[in-house]
Amino acid sequence: MKGQDIVIFPDDYLPVQKWDSETEREYPTLIGGFDEHRVEETIRQKSTEMLKIGRESHFRMIRLHFGERQYYLALQGFLVFDPPLQSRSQKQGSKALYYAANKKRGLLLQYLSPYSPTSSHDHTSWTEDFHLLAGDATLRTNNNQNSLLAGSAPTIKPEVVHQILTENQPSLILLEIKGDPNWFEKWLTGEGHRFKKLF
Repeated sequence: MKGQDIVIFPDDYLPVQKWDSETEREYPTLIGGFDEHRVEETIRQKSTEMLKIGRESHFRMIRLHFGERQYYLALQGFLVFDPPLQSRSQKQGSKALYYAANKKRGLLLQYLSPYSPTSSHDHTSWTEDFHLLAGDATLRTNNNQNSLLAGSAPTIKPEVVHQILTENQPSLILLEIKGDPNWFEKWLTGEGHRFKKLF
């Protein structure tokens, strides 16, 4: 499948692929997992594959506290927020932290600690796909409440009010944002959200 696919490997490491139209090959923009050595091994493997087709890799490794464990991320093409950015909607109850964004690809890394929500909100100009990388989370809308599952990517269309909640586990979610080339600027300034209550 062209575009960004999630390929699930054992032990929760999930290379998120980016389609390279020049070489007609996929290469990872994100590799993540709880096993630092397996993440490093995957970086070496993918970097070697990219060199064979004349592409260099530029992964940046970061480590997040994930409950009592460490989660390792290798990111390519991301702007890393150090320290992580707190949600612009804290006043509306959001406890989300943002670790990195890939403006061009429409990717945003969101972390929620246990027993934490995002605000309930919608977006007027973009669609969001939710890729669960680690942990557990629930996606609520006015019509549904579904657990996010690794390897699936539920889509929220514009003007659908939604909220992410965690219970006893934290969550690390890769948001894939489509439909608005100015999403990043709007997200940074808080203009991309309309705060609305769920029924």
